[in-house]
Amino acid sequence: MRGRFPQLWSVLSFVRPHMLFIIVALLAEHERRNVIGMCNLDDFKDLKMTPDCRRTLELELGVWHRVYLPVKGTVLDVGAGSGETALFYLKHGADHVVCIECDPAALDNLRQNFGHEPRVTIVPVRIDNIKIDIEGSEEGMVLETHFPVAFSKEWIVPAPARDVILWKVKPNKYIQAFRRVQDAVHKNRIRIAHRTRLIIDRKISR
Repeated sequence: MRGRFPQLWSVLSFVRPHMLFIIVALLAEHERRNVIGMCNLDDFKDLKMTPDCRRTLELELGVWHRVYLPVKGTVLDVGAGSGETALFYLKHGADHVVCIECDPAALDNLRQNFGHEPRVTIVPVRIDNIKIDIEGSEEGMVLETHFPVAFSKEWIVPAPARDVILWKVKPNKYIQAFRRVQDAVHKNRIRIAHRTRLIIDRKISR
């Protein structure tokens, strides 16, 4: 085959190692998922949680498996709640979780749940600004926002550094303005409907 189809053989020789690597990676990921497994709500039944934290857990646990994994080593959990995400991380391969929380009720539960757990460090502070520079460990970073955002490329570190970029999260003013217009139109429709209903009721009562 090599003599009759030299070009095809050269292509296959190039592709096969890469295909083998992909197959091995897929098998490793499959094995990792089988070993670690997916946790469920029963795994959190003994955890003391605020009503908000419990609702978040019940709503988002399935998403956590898809978005928060895989993890390893030390995890920084900003907005740790009652410790539900800390328990999730520990069950899925994390060695240590640093929990940052400022809500008094959630913090009280967090201390009761993990105050004596050596694998968890609790930091009771409110975070107002964040700077992250962890030498490549930003890969897989999860950021939850509560407003439309845009990532602004502020600076690219010059050579010989490679792929070192300083990003800044900014609110997307265009989307925010559009949302304000939508809200104003919706409120105006409700106001018109209410006034129309009052006029109709008055005419009917006469």
